[in-house]
Amino acid sequence: MADPNDPNPALRAGLVRLLAASTTQSADAAMPTILQTPALQARFEEAFERRERRRFLLQALVDALNAVIAAHKRLNADGYPTLDPLPLVPDLLAELQAERASLEAAIAQFQAATPETGDFNPRTSIRS
Repeated sequence: MADPNDPNPALRAGLVRLLAASTTQSADAAMPTILQTPALQARFEEAFERRERRRFLLQALVDALNAVIAAHKRLNADGYPTLDPLPLVPDLLAELQAERASLEAAIAQFQAATPETGDFNPRTSIRS
């Protein structure tokens, strides 16, 4: 059964299959000790390195998915998606509420203004 924290179980399954196949292919294609020509040796090394690079990239992606799952589990263990209110001792809570009341009183003294339109630049608004 797929991990419920896995963001993409189908992708993971495909990557794991490809990784297993590429690991088998790399083992099957182990570097021969004797090749007839330097050209054949170079071509074989190039193909082997390409397969190893692909296997490394597949493994890196599986490792990244594992990291996502681990991070998601830690996030869930931390109570995600809820975020509990911050505890505050009564004196500090009273101080914060007084600050809020003071701000609300200050805000009540103002009203939204409509922006004035026109040219308020003294240099351009005075016409000779």
